[in-house]
Amino acid sequence: MWGVSLALGLLGTACDSGNTPMDIRGHDDADNVAERYELRLTGTRATNYEAAFASIREVTITADGKPLTVALQPTAQAMNLALADHSPLVAYFWLPSGSAAATVEVQARFDDFGAYQEQASGSAGALRFIPKPIHFRAPVSELKRHHHAVIQLSLEDSAAPAVRDSRLMLPNTVVSY
Repeated sequence: MWGVSLALGLLGTACDSGNTPMDIRGHDDADNVAERYELRLTGTRATNYEAAFASIREVTITADGKPLTVALQPTAQAMNLALADHSPLVAYFWLPSGSAAATVEVQARFDDFGAYQEQASGSAGALRFIPKPIHFRAPVSELKRHHHAVIQLSLEDSAAPAVRDSRLMLPNTVVSY
């Protein structure tokens, strides 16, 4: 476990603080009231891992090509994706009331590095994420029904074999609502 502690310590020093100004009034500007939704992340197919830490450093969301207000949350830092049935909050976002958008476009970018520890062997090391963001379109009808989108990252399908205690992560994801 000391390997994960060391890797997590290094991860913490490399990560952005995640503090983004939050519009707590639920408005996208002074005149338009907006509805708040959540973006979450969960790990799946993670039985080989005791721990798998990752951080989201940036989220952008647009509707009809216009940027929406997004508030990245501190819980988006050092998320343990090996925890079963846990979907940490990544960000809140606001869709203006009365918007005619049928979908919103979401992009979420991981920090470059995370950390892992395997269940059986106890070996630990770094997770190196490719710089390309996760990108998907979320139907507004599903967001209105469930008030969140959950990115499900398959750890088993995303992690390349370890090379010198480092695994390349090519995120294999699906989105649920």
